[in-house]
Amino acid sequence: MDVDGNGSIDRDEYVQLSAKIYRCLRAFWDPSLPKRGAAELRAMALREWRVDCRGHDSLDRQRFEGAIFDLADVWTQTMELDEYVIFLR
Repeated sequence: MDVDGNGSIDRDEYVQLSAKIYRCLRAFWDPSLPKRGAAELRAMALREWRVDCRGHDSLDRQRFEGAIFDLADVWTQTMELDEYVIFLR
């Protein structure tokens, strides 16, 4: 995720990661959904970036963990630890 190895995730790294996550979730949720083009995926990722970076130029470990937690929270039906673990694996 931290492609340049600087210890944080910058916007471009986040956009690339978001596209990969979207593709996985799309396949998991409903593979018959229409595929999104690169421009649409980038626009979606940039909207999420504004939320997840919380006004910073990059995601440090704490902000990244918060973003991943929020993702799992949206995609799970309960607040049970086991369900979060299964989803994240």
